[in-house]
Amino acid sequence: MLNSSVKRRFKLLVIANGIRYISLLAAISLLLILGGLGVLRGNFWTVEEIRCSLDGKTCPVELWEDLLNASLGKDFLFFPKSDVIRQINLNYPEVDNLEMIRVLPRQLFFKLTASQTLAAIKGEKYFLVNARGLVLKISDHSGDLPVILMDSVRNIGVGEKFEQKEMIPTVLILSDLGTRGLHPTMAKIISPQRINIWLNNGTLIAISLQKEADSQLDSLQVILSRIKMEGKGLREVDLRFDKPVITYE
Repeated sequence: MLNSSVKRRFKLLVIANGIRYISLLAAISLLLILGGLGVLRGNFWTVEEIRCSLDGKTCPVELWEDLLNASLGKDFLFFPKSDVIRQINLNYPEVDNLEMIRVLPRQLFFKLTASQTLAAIKGEKYFLVNARGLVLKISDHSGDLPVILMDSVRNIGVGEKFEQKEMIPTVLILSDLGTRGLHPTMAKIISPQRINIWLNNGTLIAISLQKEADSQLDSLQVILSRIKMEGKGLREVDLRFDKPVITYE
C-alpha cells in the first residue's frame, strides 16, 4: 500500500515538473519570437547604404540621390521595392528595368537598365519612343530610327505614352525586323488590323496586327531568301493571308 502511494506521488511530481518545464519552454520561445520580430523590425535592419549602376556604369548623381532618399532608413528585409520602382518609372522614363539586390548587413544594390529608342513617330516633330510607346526624346530629326506615320498624332511630352493599341506591336515588329538583319525605314498604321512597312530597298511589307507577328516575319525571311536566290525584283509582300501574296517588279 505504501509503495503504491509513493509511486502515485512520484508520478504526480513528474507530471507537475513536466508542466512547469513545458510552460518554461513556451515562455522562452515566446520571448525569442518577440525578440526576433523586434530585431527584424527594429533599427538594426534599416538600410544604411546603397549602390547604383545604370547599364553597368555608375548612376547619374540625380538618379542616385533619388534612390538614396527613397531607401535610407527603410526596413532592409521588408523594403518597399514596388514603391521605388513606381517612383523611378515616373521620374526617369529612360530607365527600362530595375533589379534590387540585398547585400548584408544593410546595403541595397540597384541595377538599372536604360530604355532604348526603337522608332520615331512623325508629328510636328519626331517623338522617339521605346518598346512601351513611351516618349524618351523629342527631336527635329528621326536619326537612324524607322519612322512611324499615323493619321493623327497628338503632341505629348517626354515621359508620356502613346496610347494607341497599334503602337506597341508596330514598334516591336520594327525592332524585330532590325534584329533579323532587315532594315525597315518607315511604317504606316493603316488600321487597327494592318500596318505597312517599307524596307530600305523600297520593298513594301503588309503585316496583319491580328495574327502572330513572329510567324509572319519568319515567312518574310523565307520569301526574301528565295527571291534573292532567284534574282528577281520585289515590289510588295502581303503577309496578312495564310498564303502570302507576292508582287514582283
